[in-house]
Amino acid sequence: MRLQTYTRKDLPWVLLFNVALPLIVYAIAVKYTSEVNAMALQATPPLLKGIFDMVTDGKVDCISLFQVLSIVVCIVLTETLKNSKILLLKDTPASLGFCIALWIGTWIDEWNLLWFIYRARASNQRQVESQWCDPVVRKRFRWVSGVWAFSFTAENVLKITLVFVYPASTMVYLMPILAFVTVSLVVSGTYCYMKKALKQDSLRPEKVLLL
Repeated sequence: MRLQTYTRKDLPWVLLFNVALPLIVYAIAVKYTSEVNAMALQATPPLLKGIFDMVTDGKVDCISLFQVLSIVVCIVLTETLKNSKILLLKDTPASLGFCIALWIGTWIDEWNLLWFIYRARASNQRQVESQWCDPVVRKRFRWVSGVWAFSFTAENVLKITLVFVYPASTMVYLMPILAFVTVSLVVSGTYCYMKKALKQDSLRPEKVLLL
């Protein structure tokens, strides 16, 4: 198995199949069927996209496989228990797993998930490996990993709390907004931090050409 990474060109497809299509399907389906069935139907676009990616890619991505299985299990539970709120938490297991991996990266450098992602997307593997020997770089990734871990853990806690407070018909629209705000703040904050770090690197006797 391997770690799936996404680039900017993948973002429109991610938003289409994980946000736009599910909301459109739910808005249409809820008019003609029960809320439980509408919630099950709105989960099909990301489910089909996950299956399609694994089939066309020819390799099993551990994250995508886990997400697909989570969606399938949640659909079955939703229809069996007739509880539409179950599917609102379909991404929670994978998200919490992501948070745990991020927290581990703040303690164990060799298991820093953000470093794995950065290294996987780098064109010069040898240069990247040499960067990891710099304690400044390791400290930087520990800090960023901690910020990401705290932010996404807080988002999950808030999301789970709101699911129990508000009806599914409200949360199905609120959760994408919450996710978008969280990701936007975290990514933009990381970009600003790394940009500032690059300026600091330029003043160091031994430069670390990072990012």
